[in-house]
Amino acid sequence: MKPISMRWILLICVLISVIDADAQRMYNGRKDKLPDNRFRFGAIGGTLVGQIDGDYYLGFYKWGWYGGLKGEAIINKTFSLETNLAFVESGSQFEPWPIEDPLDTRPDRSINLYYVEIPVICKIRWPIGKWNAGLELGMSFMTLFNSKVVEDDISRRYLVYTELQEDFDSSMQSILLGAEMQYERFSVSLRLNNALKPFYRNENFTNLYDYENGRYAIEKMRAYYISLVGAYTLFGDFSDRK
Repeated sequence: MKPISMRWILLICVLISVIDADAQRMYNGRKDKLPDNRFRFGAIGGTLVGQIDGDYYLGFYKWGWYGGLKGEAIINKTFSLETNLAFVESGSQFEPWPIEDPLDTRPDRSINLYYVEIPVICKIRWPIGKWNAGLELGMSFMTLFNSKVVEDDISRRYLVYTELQEDFDSSMQSILLGAEMQYERFSVSLRLNNALKPFYRNENFTNLYDYENGRYAIEKMRAYYISLVGAYTLFGDFSDRK
């Protein structure tokens, strides 16, 4: 598997440094200065529902998990920049194709994708009583470190997804949109993570009903998921709220 490119990591570090310097200049000499420690670190965890364009099955039926660490740089009372180091289980769960069994509508196979994810998220927050509401917009950089296709009775399958695993792309970038509610050190976010490119593409695609070679019936597969993520800040200064 290809690792996350070092140039992306360097770009993230440079971006945080530039924003940090601008924040210091912005608040220099003002009464509403930022707290002494403008960096916060914590743990994150949650659940998600995944879907894949290309399995020809509508709906979010694949449950997965999300967990890791987070770091946040405070720009001012409204804006902050956050990044995570997270392990993600996504994918899809779907039913047999009609050609395999037109009467069987139970989801009986799944594609499990296991990623290391590093999102870079810009956050905008505003107070609502003792809480802070927020919007999230960012980019996510992901590396596939494992995958697993579960499908029973392969002999009767028109298309065997297990055979496609060797061609899964290990590198993925996605757009992240979210909404957050925060109270002191605890926050919860609802996020949509939408891949910018397919993790599987078949250059030999013919058509959906290539019965003689079912492998060529899938043109591409692209993953996306909706996650509910809780976070708790373990280290950081909240004196800017006082």
